[in-house]
Amino acid sequence: MTSPQGLRADPIQPVSKHVKTQESYSSHYDFSLWKPFVEVLMMGGKDYGVITEHRASFPYSVELKVGEIVAMTEKEEDGWTWCICKDGLGAWVPKEYLMREDNKGIALVKYNSTELNVKVGERLSCSKEARGWFWCANQKGERGWVPKTKLRRVQNERKKDQSGTRS
Repeated sequence: MTSPQGLRADPIQPVSKHVKTQESYSSHYDFSLWKPFVEVLMMGGKDYGVITEHRASFPYSVELKVGEIVAMTEKEEDGWTWCICKDGLGAWVPKEYLMREDNKGIALVKYNSTELNVKVGERLSCSKEARGWFWCANQKGERGWVPKTKLRRVQNERKKDQSGTRS
């Protein structure tokens, strides 16, 4: 995804100046109650092969902690919201990962926006899905998001037993 046109990644000082601090939100809200609503589909490390190359959209990534406050813009695309973090960097975040209050959002789950650069033929282990993207690890141990459309499920190569079925 690319940065929305005309939106600057300014620090959120003007937003945070008039709102509760991150610490007060963490103590004010019981984020564990939201967990059933925002849990991603755990896929158990299923194997996928890369069928189309993918390059990260941004040269940086953003990490959010539960309870962290971000400035939310009105820009949404396919269920992703463009947010400005406290360090001034912007990132796309799945909208269900945030609780919106006016022009700010509160992270309901830990989130990392890293996209994984992949080449055709690479094999990945993918552990969760959000909004058409998989969180994957390559054989070097690097992790990040990859669009689902650029991957194809592959079978684990397990030993076959005497009956010819996979064990």
